[in-house]
Amino acid sequence: MLKHHHRVASVLAKVVSETCKQRHFSIDAALLASELTEAELNAKNSSVSAVKFSQLLSKLSVTTADPTFGMNCAGNFRLGDSGPFGLGLMNAPSFGHALQFYVRYLPLVVDHAMFVADLGSDTVLLQWKYSPFILERTQYVDFCIYLTLRQFRLFAGQQWSPQAIHLVREKPEHTKYLHDSFAANIIFGAEVNAMEISGNFLKHQNPVADPRLFELMERICEAELEKKNRATPLEHSISEMIVNNLGDRPVRLQDVAGKVNIEGRNLQRQLAVRKTSFEKLVQGAKQELSLCLLKDTDLLIEQIAFRVGYESPNAYSRANHAWFGESPTGTRGKLLTGQFKAAA
Repeated sequence: MLKHHHRVASVLAKVVSETCKQRHFSIDAALLASELTEAELNAKNSSVSAVKFSQLLSKLSVTTADPTFGMNCAGNFRLGDSGPFGLGLMNAPSFGHALQFYVRYLPLVVDHAMFVADLGSDTVLLQWKYSPFILERTQYVDFCIYLTLRQFRLFAGQQWSPQAIHLVREKPEHTKYLHDSFAANIIFGAEVNAMEISGNFLKHQNPVADPRLFELMERICEAELEKKNRATPLEHSISEMIVNNLGDRPVRLQDVAGKVNIEGRNLQRQLAVRKTSFEKLVQGAKQELSLCLLKDTDLLIEQIAFRVGYESPNAYSRANHAWFGESPTGTRGKLLTGQFKAAA
């Protein structure tokens, strides 16, 4: 299932359990609701579902009545505990080195957020988006941004802040805690998540860096990234690319082939050997995301249609009839009552 394929390193998840212990608050109910266990959070060199982790943060924020819960967890994380990735960031010679290291090797600890950095001369633009399966993401977004800012503040001190932070989510009722924590101009309802950073900061030196340790961590991370990519089946990688881009524009084989460095016809042949095709992967990704949004959100059918990659609700309805023999509304009703069977 694509829904739980994206992962978060357990060393990040463990800090949630530690934060609850500090507050003498039981995490058991939230773990049960999120379908996670304490053993999963505390497992060494492992990972947990990003979807379940985001649900855990959300449920604990509600239970503790603390809108800053995600940021508090990020504040308790010990920088460097994420192994070679954390040590590499801490020892990057400059912010420019750290930013490039961050974007390339973040998938080793968090593989559901797609980051792109535009290292412009005047302004550095760090953009990212999350897997569409991560629905309860408010606390998780706060957790990620605050942890990222802590890493970057190693270079410029605790008072440093980016020029602006753009967030796709709508503006919450109370924003003071976000402005106080991020210390930046926050733009809500943006088209894409982004962080604006002064280009002059790229040359800012890390006063405590160990360049030799940084180079060693870079080599280790590169080897781990190659190992991770080799271990991921080709069809899984392609399915992830498809589902992460469904709501943007039509997903084309040529675009995916370019990202995996395989010529289009060769990619088709390799998928055929695996007894699948690009079109089957597209339809599978659309089906799984559609079922998730129908069951776990109250989005209108029209909204789901566009998120799943259809130009109109009618086109989406026809697709659902082809998949399941009924309308999206009918499928939603069965999903909510436990009567849905995919084979239907």
